[in-house]
Amino acid sequence: MAFGGAGFAISYPLAAELVRVLDGCIDQKIQGCLCELLDIRGNPYGLLVAHLVAPLVSLHHLHYLELLFPTLTRIDSLNKLKSAHHMDPGRTLQHSFHYDLRRN
Repeated sequence: MAFGGAGFAISYPLAAELVRVLDGCIDQKIQGCLCELLDIRGNPYGLLVAHLVAPLVSLHHLHYLELLFPTLTRIDSLNKLKSAHHMDPGRTLQHSFHYDLRRN
């Protein structure tokens, strides 16, 4: 995808092929985004240790979560999580999906 006014050029045969598959492609992108949206309530420990493959984008509604580290305040718990994220951002939270191409 291009942002900031950038463009791209494609050949006529590629454009013809894209017309054939574009709706399905757009549906897959939307489905992929929706799969990543979730709200965590209660104890987030299971999600944090699940060895996910997509990087952490956001943690929100933190007032619904139990403390990540019960001996620390909510702010101190988040700061501790942030320090771990700075050490290895690619593995802070990761998520994996399996696509069954026979059914999708």
